[in-house]
Amino acid sequence: MKGKKYPFSAYDKYLNLRISPLMWMAILFLARPFVILIISITNRRDRMGILQMFNGDPALSFLGALAAIPVMLVVVAWIRRKPDASPLVRRIWTNGRSLLILASILNIAIMILPALTGSFSAINAAGGAETVVCILIIFYLARSERVKDTFGDFPKSSASD
Repeated sequence: MKGKKYPFSAYDKYLNLRISPLMWMAILFLARPFVILIISITNRRDRMGILQMFNGDPALSFLGALAAIPVMLVVVAWIRRKPDASPLVRRIWTNGRSLLILASILNIAIMILPALTGSFSAINAAGGAETVVCILIIFYLARSERVKDTFGDFPKSSASD
């Protein structure tokens, strides 16, 4: 039944749906503040330089990295998506779509809240573009049947055979 809906190449060795290229792009976009923070912290010569290059305010960079934690949980669950995975990994994977939507909403909040609280008067072009991309990601995650099917698929445990 699965093979009729998606091509054979869409499945992994456990015959579960792989993450689609479009979903990978969304994951990478949402994870980027976390990755930038890690790269910056590990840069021994200038720990804040990379953060300031991508985002002038280090506090917003840290908030962005915190907003990416749900995405990183999904990535860890994807890495551990095997038949004998723990119940926690299964629960995280099953809720992966919600976690990615949460990360998108948190990203939007990080862009909009400073303008609303008066920390600065307007959202810059990069922040506006990021907000639009996050909104598009939310619509994609909420409406895509492939995303729903991917997070609904998990290898059966060998104990249940």
